[in-house]
Amino acid sequence: MQFELDITGSEMNEKVAQLIESKPLDEVEPGELLLTLDQVTALENLLNVSFPKGLEYFMGTCATY
Repeated sequence: MQFELDITGSEMNEKVAQLIESKPLDEVEPGELLLTLDQVTALENLLNVSFPKGLEYFMGTCATY
């Protein structure tokens, strides 16, 4: 199963980068990052969403041009 959630807005993307990688968005390398349960819970709170339980979650990052 796969679903996608696009995070829009530079301020929110910056908050997510700090939460997941503990660094500014412009220092996050492109790729996929496996999220820990704590990171998923923190993202749910930050984004005000509920993710299905019992799944593995990855955060896809891409380079901006």
